[in-house]
Amino acid sequence: MLSLAMGLSLTRRVFYLGTALFAAIQSFAYGLVLYVLMLVERGTGGWGVGLPFLGMAVVVVYKRFGAVGLYALTIGAILGFGGLGVLITWQDSWTGVEGWFSQQSTAGLLVGWPLLLGVLFAAAGYLGLRRVVP
Repeated sequence: MLSLAMGLSLTRRVFYLGTALFAAIQSFAYGLVLYVLMLVERGTGGWGVGLPFLGMAVVVVYKRFGAVGLYALTIGAILGFGGLGVLITWQDSWTGVEGWFSQQSTAGLLVGWPLLLGVLFAAAGYLGLRRVVP
């Protein structure tokens, strides 16, 4: 899509802002649907919900660094999250993690924290997109 956008004389900034706006609207819609489904799940006694998400920052890493960058990102995420899991287990702190999550409000877990992560990934995506070659 970036090559097409640049062929239509759009700037990288306009392309990024348009894509980010689309992602924000789509995320809000997904969040709303998931919230309604959560209410239905609670009302019916429980059934599973799962949606795959692909972040724009991951696509920027692929476009900028290719498969090697995507492998490095994947290995880094596995080592980072795996190391965090090992550290929490080693410190015997899973009850503390569970307690922290249980103290968060529904709005915080469904809106606040995802919004914070979204802003961080949007900033990382924008910084990475500035040097992407179409």
